[in-house]
Amino acid sequence: TGAESQGTAQRENRSETGTIGRRTAARLRTRRIIMAYIEDIGFLAVGSPQKLLRTYHIFVATALASAVAFVGQIIIVLVFATMNVDNRRAWYSLFPQMAMLLAGFSLCTLEARILMLATIPCARIVWTFNNLGVRVADQLLAHARDDPHLTYGMRCAIMLAFWCFLNLLYEAFLPPCSKYNTLSFWDLDLAAFPCESWELVCSITALANATVAFCIMLLPRVVARLRP
Repeated sequence: TGAESQGTAQRENRSETGTIGRRTAARLRTRRIIMAYIEDIGFLAVGSPQKLLRTYHIFVATALASAVAFVGQIIIVLVFATMNVDNRRAWYSLFPQMAMLLAGFSLCTLEARILMLATIPCARIVWTFNNLGVRVADQLLAHARDDPHLTYGMRCAIMLAFWCFLNLLYEAFLPPCSKYNTLSFWDLDLAAFPCESWELVCSITALANATVAFCIMLLPRVVARLRP
């Protein structure tokens, strides 16, 4: 009886181990399929050196557009603050808002500068391809894998997306914007405009920079497909 129970326990353990192994294998296969699908989409977008350079330009344009959006939000906050010049509470709440917006603007300009420094070597490699007919797949792959500016740019994009998320939390839970938390924003008065525009700017900037960071992380795998 003891031998039979021991054998039954061993069979149950093997069955459970086999089930876990099959689940793990299924997860790995699903992950590989999803990553291959994403890489295929990336290769269609970055299927040549010229398209790769255009992608770098999009990265830089995203950072610059984010900086312009923060500048616009700073102007909006200052204009509405001057309209409430007699409201002391509004002026007190102005300082943390300006600090968060200026920090976001600084991150945007830093990210744009770093990505520009990453774009210059890529532009030189693409120039040799266009004008000299040199094979540049290995150079582009080495640049995508080893250029430190791409790594720093990805980190800046992640930091900026996280900073925008903190801005959204501040806007949602602290005054003066917390009182405007409603889905029917069209029913709000004009005083809510700075808060609603701040939420829009931070949401778009966070999504855009999270996408940039993910694309930079995926870039070496996609560029590797350019090799013959």
